[in-house]
Amino acid sequence: MTWERLGIRQRDFQATVTDHGRRVRLSGNADGAAVAAFGGLVDDIHKAHDRFAGDAVTIDLHELEFMSASCFKVLVGWIAQIQDLEPGARYRLCFRANPGIAWQARSLRTLTCFATDLISVVPA
Repeated sequence: MTWERLGIRQRDFQATVTDHGRRVRLSGNADGAAVAAFGGLVDDIHKAHDRFAGDAVTIDLHELEFMSASCFKVLVGWIAQIQDLEPGARYRLCFRANPGIAWQARSLRTLTCFATDLISVVPA
């Protein structure tokens, strides 16, 4: 699989996948138009979960200005998929947040409540 080909390039939203799926960089506006592509990207990354077992996938949100509730629901679903894995096959998600974007602080704090052992948030 060529990870770089999994990226998304839309008018207002971009996602870049590097480091064999271990790094995902989101930028622009993840609005309703991005839901299907973003969901597909998450599914493709998760399908390779055996490569990440015990490791972390870093999601860089530094340049993500907006995320709709529908796209945020994709993240919640991703966490649920990880939780459904056997404990030894699980991997973590590390969100690199932009402290200057208020929605990220609020939403990511809430997201960590779903799985404190699988989610971490650090400033980008």
